[in-house]
Amino acid sequence: MKTQDCKLEEYTLENQYIKAEFINYGARIKRLFLKEKSIDVIYGCESNEDFLLDQNAYFGAVVGRYANRIANGHFTLHGTTYQLPDNNNGNCLHGGPGGFSFRYFEGKANGNTLCFQYFSAHGEEGFPGNLTFTVRYILQDASLFIEYQAHTDADTVCNFTNHSYFNLNGSGTAMDHRLMIDADFITPVNSALIPLADPMDVSDTPFDFRKETAIGQRINQPHPQLAAGGGYDHNYILNGVGYRKCASLFSEQSGVRMDVFTDRPGLQLYTANVTNNEKPFVKGGRRQTPREAVCLETQLFPDSPNRPDFPCCLLKANETLLSRTSYVFSWQ
Repeated sequence: MKTQDCKLEEYTLENQYIKAEFINYGARIKRLFLKEKSIDVIYGCESNEDFLLDQNAYFGAVVGRYANRIANGHFTLHGTTYQLPDNNNGNCLHGGPGGFSFRYFEGKANGNTLCFQYFSAHGEEGFPGNLTFTVRYILQDASLFIEYQAHTDADTVCNFTNHSYFNLNGSGTAMDHRLMIDADFITPVNSALIPLADPMDVSDTPFDFRKETAIGQRINQPHPQLAAGGGYDHNYILNGVGYRKCASLFSEQSGVRMDVFTDRPGLQLYTANVTNNEKPFVKGGRRQTPREAVCLETQLFPDSPNRPDFPCCLLKANETLLSRTSYVFSWQ
């Protein structure tokens, strides 16, 4: 794992509803504490030092240059093939072992906004182009907005997300949480979690969350796609375009609801199927346990650099990418 020679720094945004804590290592969300409910809805490491040991969970991290998987760790752009790290079953996962999640960002807080910046040099983890990247966290009432901005001096591919794990009870299983995803199709995957040729209709399958359903209600059903992911680890093809509500997560136990809004075409549902039984420990000094949290990662589609039929992931030279996702909380 590669990091720069920088120091770990903490930042806090706070208002009457939420106290949000962050660290500059991976521009990570460390805590989202809902004051009226006395619940921290972020599942992850307790100590800052434990985040440095996180090599495969990506707790609360910004992911780039390319979130999710790129098949066989390479892609071709304008006739040139770029070789990336093959850090996940022969494929490139989340930008490689030296991706954004394991880099130190420059942070600056101003009022209700925290700005993290990072410069990714041409060739870093094999990607072309010098890329200047900014992520802004904005706390407004009971909402956390995430704004991504990227600029490159050469054509490149990119896909950014945040890899926070949510548990709206603060602890225990997340499989009793009720989930809605506004999507009629997923991109089904092979055993290495690379998308297959055609989308899969979610109708009459365990992947249909168009109506609010307990996450764990069908997770153990004998479906080939659940077997491939060891649970849910799939990209949903979101309905609609532009900035819109795409998902909702609700806990009857705590009465907390989280609505997700995005301008991205996809959302990765991940139910924390794979955990590390060694370090890092999670909050409370405990070993990680499968399915104690859920990730709702807004994104472009996996393997888009090799799939011209998918939404375009090309960022052209001297152009700027802007994208927005938000988590809006309410409670009973």
